[in-house]
Amino acid sequence: MAAVLTHQDRRRSQRGPAARIGVGDLAVLRPGVSVRLVAISAVGTLVESDVPVRPDARSELTLDGPGGRRWTVNVRVLRCWVAALAPMRYQAAMAFERALERGSE
Repeated sequence: MAAVLTHQDRRRSQRGPAARIGVGDLAVLRPGVSVRLVAISAVGTLVESDVPVRPDARSELTLDGPGGRRWTVNVRVLRCWVAALAPMRYQAAMAFERALERGSE
């Protein structure tokens, strides 16, 4: 009998588009790197940029909320990989130091 591989979702929080938690699609990673939020949850985010981010680095991510409100969250880079070659794009998975609350922080 052939072995059956199953995939168990290990995420602590469901992820989705940025609007799901009330933030814009674009953010800034310190020291000024523009990133696009691919997916976000209460405990982390997947971002895309044109520069690589060092795994295990700690940084700050500035998010845009409704009405021009901005706030900064501390993040730790879990992993980073090449997402596209032409043009060169990178994706990075990041964990928040504190869980986000919907639309505010």
